[in-house]
Amino acid sequence: MRIGVIPARYGSTRFPGKPLALISGKPMIQYVYESTIQSKAFDAVYIATDDIQIEQVANDFGASVVLTPTTLQSGTDRVHAAIQRLKLQKKISAPSVIVNIQGDEPLCPPELFRDLVSTFEQNNCEICTPISLIENEEEFLNPNVVKVVINNDNKALYFSRSPIPYSIGFNADLQRFKHIGLYAYSPEVLEFFANSSPSSLELQENLEQLRLLQHGYSILCFETDYTSVAVDKPEDIHKVESILSPTI
Repeated sequence: MRIGVIPARYGSTRFPGKPLALISGKPMIQYVYESTIQSKAFDAVYIATDDIQIEQVANDFGASVVLTPTTLQSGTDRVHAAIQRLKLQKKISAPSVIVNIQGDEPLCPPELFRDLVSTFEQNNCEICTPISLIENEEEFLNPNVVKVVINNDNKALYFSRSPIPYSIGFNADLQRFKHIGLYAYSPEVLEFFANSSPSSLELQENLEQLRLLQHGYSILCFETDYTSVAVDKPEDIHKVESILSPTI
């Protein structure tokens, strides 16, 4: 059973209420949910939230919602909590893959979800995640753009908010990759994450995937053409609207 979960909390430090932010008149979380459903990559898709407002809006556009505690530390913890509650309610059986879907990537195309699930299944992964080429120096230096370096088997060596790998000046001819924050997990890996403490590297970089790397788990990366347009702060809304409708 393939399960997609979209964690959506209200209390973002930089952008409170971000999942409900309107993009061309429609809540951001609705764009993500609809793209996920259109992918047909999942047997079931749920929005996992700690907020009644988000629950109500999601119900209004027909989403399945799971309420989770407000005290959870990360999106992955919220995904795990949702899965546990759904099992208790007997709404799902044992999943074969669980996908953590970023609620602040409203332009994420349906085919990326299909590619993620198929890559995970074909490679018998522990964790699988997409990456794409960094296009310019601004992205390379932006701490909100998470960089990743990979080995010859396309497995992650490290993720960082810093520009890695280091070089003097930005050379457009060199391949550098950014991480797109979608994760496909085996149930066992998700269970380990939820029952372990944040690691030292995770705390330093504020990147939860480093917990798994630091504990020796393998994260398979695959390249996609999707360049990622995440909404990190309110001014990013106009950037997304401009892509959806260049005349706005």
